[in-house]
Amino acid sequence: MTLKPTLLGKAASSFYLQYQTPLQMRIEIIALRKNIMKNSLLQIKSNSEKNMYKKYELPVEIIQFSIAHLFYALSHNNEFDELPVRQNEELLNSSLSDVLPWGPDLSKFGRRRKKDDKLQDEMDIFSDPHTKTFLLLQAYITRAKLPINDYINDTRTVIDQVPRLLAAMQFISPDDTISAGSFEVFCLFFKSKANA
Repeated sequence: MTLKPTLLGKAASSFYLQYQTPLQMRIEIIALRKNIMKNSLLQIKSNSEKNMYKKYELPVEIIQFSIAHLFYALSHNNEFDELPVRQNEELLNSSLSDVLPWGPDLSKFGRRRKKDDKLQDEMDIFSDPHTKTFLLLQAYITRAKLPINDYINDTRTVIDQVPRLLAAMQFISPDDTISAGSFEVFCLFFKSKANA
């Protein structure tokens, strides 16, 4: 009798992840891949109608959404459950989200939180450590001014985790039996690393 580790188990042990995190990453990567494939097919169809020989490229909007989705997935895993959200920081998070390109979630791209989500109230969204993580990542990328000095230390905590988590997501991404990998998703990791 032999034991073989699964890819998710290898990712958890190789990248020092909590055991739930690789599965969360896989689910988000599959959702991202499906979205890219759907939009790519629409792009190919519109290009073939206009010019059969025009070079195929993903539109900037799809790339921007894809990178936003990648960072959203990165920030909404168990690794950031313990990021501190101090008293009254939900107000600071709310005002910070107004100056950031993607806001607290992906609703600017038409992807809304599920109704049965734990976070019903808008202020509950801003008191969530994962939302704060997503906001800090955006602030870091865009070099936005942080509201208080505590956010500088919180940003360091988040940014220190990002290379390891992106590497884990990249490690997991080719092993998708549903859509058999996607070059566009794989390339996003390099674009995301350049942004981070």
